[in-house]
Amino acid sequence: MKFSHKLIFNAVFSCEEYAYTLKVDEKSDVYSFGVVLLELLTGRKPVGDFGEDGLDIVQWTRMQTNNGSKEQVATILDERLQNDVPIKQAMQVFFVAMLCVQEHSVERPNHERSRSNAHASQATRHISNAVIVE
Repeated sequence: MKFSHKLIFNAVFSCEEYAYTLKVDEKSDVYSFGVVLLELLTGRKPVGDFGEDGLDIVQWTRMQTNNGSKEQVATILDERLQNDVPIKQAMQVFFVAMLCVQEHSVERPNHERSRSNAHASQATRHISNAVIVE
């Protein structure tokens, strides 16, 4: 059986409602953006890296950071970020990511809102640069 890379990509980065409707819209794109932010923060792949069948990066992050405290967020950070990125910046990106991966699409920000926070945008650039410059 041959699989399409596009189909696999969509399954990994898509929100739950995509599985039911097979429709992609702005809110599903925002969800995917949140998944990418979580990948940058944690250094983990979106699926298959969590020890439990069916657990993905969004579910794992929620389990690890149930109240979103600074200490809990620090425990999920990619080790490459721990010395290079201030925890305040990591927290900003974490909160934007968690807004983007809200379970219900109406609770997610739109594209403009998810990208417009200047502090979070600067923090995201700082984090992505720290991860890329291995």
